[in-house]
Amino acid sequence: MTDKDTSDHAVLAHELEHLRATLHRLDPHVRDDLPDAVHQMRITCRRLRSALRTFRKSLDRGATDPVRDDLKWLGGALGRARDLEVLRARIDRLLLAQSPELLRGHPGPWIDRRIDAARRTAHADVLEAMASPRYVALLVTLDGWQKRPPWAGRPDRPARKRMGRALDRAWSDMERAATAAAANDAVDRIARLHAARKAAKRTRYAAEMLEPVLGQTAGARAAAAEEIQDILGDHRDTVAAIVHLRELSDIAHAEGRQTFTFGVLCARLEADAADREAAFEQAWGRISA
Repeated sequence: MTDKDTSDHAVLAHELEHLRATLHRLDPHVRDDLPDAVHQMRITCRRLRSALRTFRKSLDRGATDPVRDDLKWLGGALGRARDLEVLRARIDRLLLAQSPELLRGHPGPWIDRRIDAARRTAHADVLEAMASPRYVALLVTLDGWQKRPPWAGRPDRPARKRMGRALDRAWSDMERAATAAAANDAVDRIARLHAARKAAKRTRYAAEMLEPVLGQTAGARAAAAEEIQDILGDHRDTVAAIVHLRELSDIAHAEGRQTFTFGVLCARLEADAADREAAFEQAWGRISA
């Protein structure tokens, strides 16, 4: 994998096999709801989808596009459970950071019970997805690629050339998305930031995959894309927490509970979101320069 003459088929086959094996390894851990298992399987689905998209010119899209759809479906089920894990951890940290006089009505245990119930439902949905014929068929297809990878009908080429061009395209996509998100006149800013995060994630995964072949250039791109992805990922989680807290506040109000603390927490999160936007603009200005 470190030879500069390594072919694109060899690099892709290695990555697909690694991710296929990771899915199988994580399967029982997700079923048992072990810590971080849902998160790791979700990342594995994302990396697989990203590889199939970024390097699609080397692959038979008639075979890979349905798998991309299945991975998106599975990742969606995993994502609901994972997002609730992140939400509870974030709200718990916020509550611990508040002065006692701001925690009116002792909302912490009530919030935890609500999120825990939603998380149990989300994990049950994950188990239902993993018991479905669609999930089984996905694993069977990925297993079949061990012996018959879904190559496109084109000659094998050195990875540094063909896959290097694919990384260039991914980086250009990230540049366009990040530049649009950083524009001051962006009326749909949340959507643009989300698009930039996804583009950065794809670029990071591609660059990490190619670092053994392309060396320092790919490593530098991976680090830059990861920085953008981390900042915007935290921004996305913060915005999602604001939306969820507002929903919880409405429920609490309907039950006759005090909602003052919900407003305090939302204000803190809105400030955090603004900080993340500023951090993104600063990071992207430095990277793009």
